[in-house]
Amino acid sequence: MMRLNMAVSREVRAELERQELKPKALTFWLGVGDAKARSLCAGKSVWTLADLESVSEGLGVDLPEMLARCAARLQPQ
Repeated sequence: MMRLNMAVSREVRAELERQELKPKALTFWLGVGDAKARSLCAGKSVWTLADLESVSEGLGVDLPEMLARCAARLQPQ
């Protein structure tokens, strides 16, 4: 479970970087505080599907695409 959570965190951070956004954007999309947004991005808090859906929408990435990217991060390199 923790590997999946870290994969989600890494992919969200990567997409934020691609779009030149800060983790602070999560506070708006998720309605959480700065500490919670940082914790999610660091993989210290557990991502829910609802969280990922909201963030995907905010980033303009289809949820199935985001899930596929997260799954790809779980594959052995």
